[in-house]
Amino acid sequence: MSQERIAELNELAIQFDDKYFDIQDKAEDNVALQTESLRLFSQARAVSALSFAGGEDALVAAMESVYEASMAFDDNSKFFATVEDSLSE
Repeated sequence: MSQERIAELNELAIQFDDKYFDIQDKAEDNVALQTESLRLFSQARAVSALSFAGGEDALVAAMESVYEASMAFDDNSKFFATVEDSLSE
């Protein structure tokens, strides 16, 4: 992945995070805003996972990508089970 593409993904993740933080501050008892906030958080983590996947150090890229991707789920146990299954093959 090109450095330009990684920079674009990083910028997109920052945009999602900024929106997430803005909405989170206003979401106290508003379920709709809380849901939107979590959606934006998950999108930021997913985009961040893609960005890390393009890293030069394969081990660091893999670890960071798996971590970021796992944070995009409410229940990441199935995600980790899938990763473990893939690594054990």
